[in-house]
Amino acid sequence: MMSRHNNKCIAKFIQTINYLHIKSKIIILVFSFYPLVSVFPQCAEMDIIGNGMSISSGDDTPDIIDDTDFGVLNFGDFEEHTFTIENTGNLDLNLTGIPLVEITNSTDFTVTLNPSSVISSSGGLTVFTLRYEPSMAGTINTATISISNDDCDENPYVFDVLGESTSTLNIENQDLIGRIKLYPNPSNAVVNLKYSGNELIQSMTLYEISGKEMKRFSFSDSRHHYSIDLRHLNGIYFLRIKTKTSQTLKKLIIN
Repeated sequence: MMSRHNNKCIAKFIQTINYLHIKSKIIILVFSFYPLVSVFPQCAEMDIIGNGMSISSGDDTPDIIDDTDFGVLNFGDFEEHTFTIENTGNLDLNLTGIPLVEITNSTDFTVTLNPSSVISSSGGLTVFTLRYEPSMAGTINTATISISNDDCDENPYVFDVLGESTSTLNIENQDLIGRIKLYPNPSNAVVNLKYSGNELIQSMTLYEISGKEMKRFSFSDSRHHYSIDLRHLNGIYFLRIKTKTSQTLKKLIIN
């Protein structure tokens, strides 16, 4: 027959075992939950979409299917493509670069519309637009687009774009035909330009017949008469005149 002391010891032992059993379940529960938490870190997640297709960061093979290949243009024309930045992460995405969209390796690509610098979490969107405008005829141009950000593993987000120009100049543009008169042409000194359009002329660029840029003129006023001193030149040239929405090329003979 067991003594009361032995009964108490056995009861205490059973209580201790039950306590440890309960504690072990709690510990197991905590450690079982912890990996689930670590699977879903707090992070922004950036993706760039062109023509409805995702463009992977590091993509150096431009393709028409995702709008990174701008195709073949006549010299004097331009093409614009708009890309979407999506944030699929659970934190806001911040674009941190200056400029927001950086372009290297080619000056023929420019940004005409900048994205927002902050894109909200869980599906937030913003867009930016790139313009390809070849500066010479008969060229193939590749540029690298780089967007600095606070994505956990894609900073900066980079991809390449491609554009090609034909070997001929696109001389006529219906938007400005009849609104511009150059005189005298041929000339041996100063060429006058008379403009009868309503839009402001933003710039004029002089090219050799090969497409090489010679000189660029920028304007900020609303003049309708311009004088261009070309007395140091000799030969056949093209003058590209650009307004906000259209452009044209005019042939000049300097002798």
